[in-house]
Amino acid sequence: MKPEVEFSDCMCLSIRKASRNITQAYNEEFQGVGINITQFSVLAILFGSGKQTITKVAHHLGAERTTVTRAIAILEKMKLINIVLGTDKRERLIAISKKGTEILDLARPRWKSAQLKIEHLLANQIDNLRSNLGRLHHL
Repeated sequence: MKPEVEFSDCMCLSIRKASRNITQAYNEEFQGVGINITQFSVLAILFGSGKQTITKVAHHLGAERTTVTRAIAILEKMKLINIVLGTDKRERLIAISKKGTEILDLARPRWKSAQLKIEHLLANQIDNLRSNLGRLHHL
């Protein structure tokens, strides 16, 4: 009996595989810098928008708060971020540290290299892909 759904056609599986491969490509570029693409993304968000709550960082990343909390703990241990109290003493804000900015500066050309490799692979499809991925945010 033939299954109703061919798993090779599964969009979720295909996108997850592509995501893992893309993540690996960026992480390979970051070897020697000491961070991965998730950590780079957190640092870039903090650099670009200043102090943020964990919830806001998670929103920017499209990630679960618990996932970001783990990443933040690692970045804090590495002294790449500082956690400060907000105006409400219960609120914790995350800010990029001087060392974090230095690491971000080292990683930025490597990020660009990974970005260009992926864009080159996708050649004329990149604008269409970006548009379609944006539409998937609204599922």
